[in-house]
Amino acid sequence: MRFPKLSFKPEIIIAVASIITSVCALTISVVQTQIMQNQQHSSVWPYLEWLPSFHNHAFYIAVENKGIGPAIVKNVKITIDNKEVEGDNMSMDLKKYINAPDTLATFYSTLNKRVIKPGEIIRIIEIPYLSQGKKIAEALDKAAIRIEVTYQSIYGECWICRGTTIEKLKNCE
Repeated sequence: MRFPKLSFKPEIIIAVASIITSVCALTISVVQTQIMQNQQHSSVWPYLEWLPSFHNHAFYIAVENKGIGPAIVKNVKITIDNKEVEGDNMSMDLKKYINAPDTLATFYSTLNKRVIKPGEIIRIIEIPYLSQGKKIAEALDKAAIRIEVTYQSIYGECWICRGTTIEKLKNCE
């Protein structure tokens, strides 16, 4: 039995080589586009943290954007003893929790729907008396008071901040 001799035409070899080259170029383009997109998202990544602090006989909780892109705050959830507190009632609820007189000066600044630029620090709660502030700091340590800030980047990526820890979310709902 004889096998026929195979002959390759130069046109077929060139056509197959062109197809292989085109597929390789397309694959490289797709991978390169994904890398550039990831790099673009990383270049505007916001990173929010909030911390309780004492300064000049006052207590405050400040939120800081330590990232390199703006943080678009979608929601702030504050709970005291597992009960969600509305922003307008925050000062009164804090005073009740620490058994402070109604005359105690407290300051509350809302973060909802704000844009926090990189490096910006916003004091959301401030109490000018150290003794009352210590009660709130203790409650934060015991998790009796919780603050959660949900925010997103300009590309719609979402995170939730619980103090110095963040968690990436699938969506900001």
